[in-house]
Amino acid sequence: MAGIIEEETQPLTGFVLCCTAVPSEIRGEIDIKARKMGAKHRVDLMSDVTHIIVNPPEYRDKYFYAVKNRPDIVFLRVEFVFKLHEKWISGYDLNIDQEIMEYGLLRPFDGLSICLSNVSLNLRSMLAEHIRENGGHYSATLSRSVDVLALGKTSGDKYEYAKRMGIKVTHFSWVQACIKRGAWMKLNDFGLDLDDQVRAERLEAVCVPRLDINSTRVKENREANQALADGHVVSKPSMLKRTKSETTWNSFMDELDSAPEKLVEKSSSSVISGLVAGPFEVLESRSVESLSRIMEEEKEREQEQEQEQEQEYSSDTLFKDHAFYFHEFPKDKYDIISAFVKARGAEVVLDAAKSTHFVVLFDTPPTNIPKLPPLTCLVTEWYIEQSEFCGRPRPPSSWTYSKYYGSTLACAANLSIKGKTVSISGFRGMDYFHINKFITSLGAKFEDTLTADRDLLIVPIDFIRAIKNGEAKLPDKIIYARKWGVPIMSDEWLLNKADWSDVNCKRSDMVERKSKRVKSS
Repeated sequence: MAGIIEEETQPLTGFVLCCTAVPSEIRGEIDIKARKMGAKHRVDLMSDVTHIIVNPPEYRDKYFYAVKNRPDIVFLRVEFVFKLHEKWISGYDLNIDQEIMEYGLLRPFDGLSICLSNVSLNLRSMLAEHIRENGGHYSATLSRSVDVLALGKTSGDKYEYAKRMGIKVTHFSWVQACIKRGAWMKLNDFGLDLDDQVRAERLEAVCVPRLDINSTRVKENREANQALADGHVVSKPSMLKRTKSETTWNSFMDELDSAPEKLVEKSSSSVISGLVAGPFEVLESRSVESLSRIMEEEKEREQEQEQEQEQEYSSDTLFKDHAFYFHEFPKDKYDIISAFVKARGAEVVLDAAKSTHFVVLFDTPPTNIPKLPPLTCLVTEWYIEQSEFCGRPRPPSSWTYSKYYGSTLACAANLSIKGKTVSISGFRGMDYFHINKFITSLGAKFEDTLTADRDLLIVPIDFIRAIKNGEAKLPDKIIYARKWGVPIMSDEWLLNKADWSDVNCKRSDMVERKSKRVKSS
């Protein structure tokens, strides 16, 4: 039929893509181009994802989860979809495997300079060669241009210089782990402060990528698509076994693929009080026109916010007129953060009475905080991180994670949230990082993906107006949390109270409403 692109000419047929740390505008373009080339695009890391598009050096939890638990996934560069699309519309004959190897595959050390020290000559030579083969530059000398110094021990001139210059330092087993996994690993997982035995065990536990499985899954997806196009009924592509129940994951994907629009339509007409949705989590069924409209609206909002700001900020004036007092910071953290804010125009004072901002670590017990001087604002180190991330100061009165939440921490010892598995929905950027860190600090286990056996789903309180006013649809995670009976609470509750008895009440209320609906039907 004229105007229809035949599936065999679509180079990404069978690919299921997911993005991490990619700006929304670029992610929208990737979504449009990838779909035209036959791929599916998931906002969340679902079990059927075959490739993740990564925007280094911003490696986030979604990426690290895949590195640790998904050896079947291939990591791609942001520019891959754009280059492939350009060649595709130009009429080139494409071999997708060759295209990925030529300019698509993200290697663990792409664009990075790595120096080695306190390592035997033979091992150093071998690691240097592997660094080059995996996209990195090996530097025999240490300079400010070096990104990572990998050591055998915490001594020597290079180690001291790296500390002074703020160069990232880790054990050389981190390089071995990255090479083994074929991906960037967390530096702290192989830090110099760990025992040799711990590092050896972690290196042994690193999973080796199984690219053959990925190729099989892409082929299965293609065959299933073709069979559906021919009018045949086929079984769903096989799902990889996970640490959680495979039945849970398969049922999750089956329900997602069966009738997502019906679920949204049903949920949108009857919003449960207290549920919150993130407007940036978008269902797969969203049209290209809807995607473009949302991107335009987001861009307009950002422009309006910029126009409202009378003050312009640059990297060296971000904290001008700020006088920071850092309360009970460890010396290493104090040295780093004080130098950081000074470089951005702030003054660091040693007398709290002279401060404009009294800064405490986010997990400081309330009993350790003295009475503040008049007109001094109490904030956590997250205020500084939020401001740096957004490019302008974020007033604690309007920016949730800049504040200090002592009420939750005051009863942390008695919190029954400890040991619970918690997922989140609707968080982006620095908010995602901070809410993750807060959940972990309370002794709960953070899980990026939602399954039926999760104990709790946390969503931002700021989006409740959007849901109640009909300005945003419920995203997948909230829909399925309701379906599976997973309690949903706001980040405001978590930060200020975190009383598990509230969750039990919510769960009882959900069961009661479900029972009433069954009886009425």
